[in-house]
Amino acid sequence: VCGSREVLRKGKVTRMFRTLPIGKKKVWIEMAIVRIKCLSCGMIHQIKLAFAHERRHYTKAFERYVLELLLS
Repeated sequence: VCGSREVLRKGKVTRMFRTLPIGKKKVWIEMAIVRIKCLSCGMIHQIKLAFAHERRHYTKAFERYVLELLLS
């Protein structure tokens, strides 16, 4: 949160992400996300993911897919 690189691993949390379908089959990704504690400010948070926005249960690819379906 504060930008410090002084962090400790503080457990993990399991998250589910909806991703692109295979045919008509829904696909979900279950992933253990590491939680870290900043030694400078004391905040505990999940690491940022490249493939999904924070506080979203779907991937960026799924988001683009849905938007393309809405526009066509």
